[in-house]
Amino acid sequence: MKDNEPETQEVTSFRAVLHPHSVIGPKGATVFMLAVSAISFVAGWMFLILGIGPVIAFLLVALVVLYAGLRMCQAIDPGYEEIELTPDRLTLVMVDGKGEAQRFEFNSHWVRVVAAERPGGGTRLVLASRGEETEFGLVLDDFERREFAGILSSKLLDARTGKPL
Repeated sequence: MKDNEPETQEVTSFRAVLHPHSVIGPKGATVFMLAVSAISFVAGWMFLILGIGPVIAFLLVALVVLYAGLRMCQAIDPGYEEIELTPDRLTLVMVDGKGEAQRFEFNSHWVRVVAAERPGGGTRLVLASRGEETEFGLVLDDFERREFAGILSSKLLDARTGKPL
């Protein structure tokens, strides 16, 4: 290869990490709690000036319950899913909130992506190979499952036909 020719490098793998949506992050929760606390403080002073100070206790209880609810939502971690596709192998790693991983490997020439509608509504995303099915995409909503099924099916077709991923 000559020095002045650019190197062309084909992409030989496709990798996707699927994370769940977070309602509110730690910084957002802090800002939200500070704002609600400030509003409660001002309201508490107004109630105190009006002579109905016992309402302050209810405001404090409401703040504690709100804080506990936010902490519980942040503590529930459904984990993530990692998908890696090479020309001969598709690997699915499902990591739960505790960090425990389940690993599934499929031959990229035989595996199919199936996006099936659930009886009660919603979409079920499955990797099917040799009569076995592995459900994945649990951290995505229905629209994202259908969209990702199309993307992964396209990448699988590219892997089977030898196109760059």
